[in-house]
Amino acid sequence: MKKVLLTTTVIIGLSGLATSSVNAEGLYAGIQGGYSWMNIDNINDVGSGKIKDDNGETAEVNVGYLFHINDRFSLGPEIGIGTNFYSPKAQENSFLDTETAKLNTNYYIPVMFKVQFNMNNDLYLFGKAGVAYVSQTVKYSSDLGYSYKDTNNQWEAAFGAGVGYNIAQNVTLELSYNYIDGKDKNNDSDYDIFDETYRFQNVSLGVNYTF
Repeated sequence: MKKVLLTTTVIIGLSGLATSSVNAEGLYAGIQGGYSWMNIDNINDVGSGKIKDDNGETAEVNVGYLFHINDRFSLGPEIGIGTNFYSPKAQENSFLDTETAKLNTNYYIPVMFKVQFNMNNDLYLFGKAGVAYVSQTVKYSSDLGYSYKDTNNQWEAAFGAGVGYNIAQNVTLELSYNYIDGKDKNNDSDYDIFDETYRFQNVSLGVNYTF
């Protein structure tokens, strides 16, 4: 992932020929979408259990405000709301029954502090740090007919970093990596793997408009 971000930064830097400049202050709104994943590939099986569908699409909208510090730096708050469009599943098979647990990310609300560093008139790097309110629901079902669901809502640490490029007046394109912490169930032998909010990561491409 670091190689992808580095390569993109170099390519955009070499192609920085536009005459318009990055608007590094003021109110902005954005939308982004990309690929997200959860770290459950190496979970220990229980009986003949298995894990699947632990990655897929994600989307987020956000709004923020950047305060101009100098020609290079600007910073400010940002808040958003997003979701993951995939549902990891854990399954345990026994002689008499098959039990399934399915995790849905209802939404997450990142509350971040963003720092932006302008490389030139068009290219900038940024970093984010803060917290995210995560809502996830797990639905349990059994071949014997019983089912129930449980929703977990928690605040988790959140981080992000990326590169942006000015593509038009007041419009920027951003490539970012985002991480939202939570319980990591790798190497956990407990079948009830979705009893807390679960960490996830994503790589997203988005567009911001500065008002």
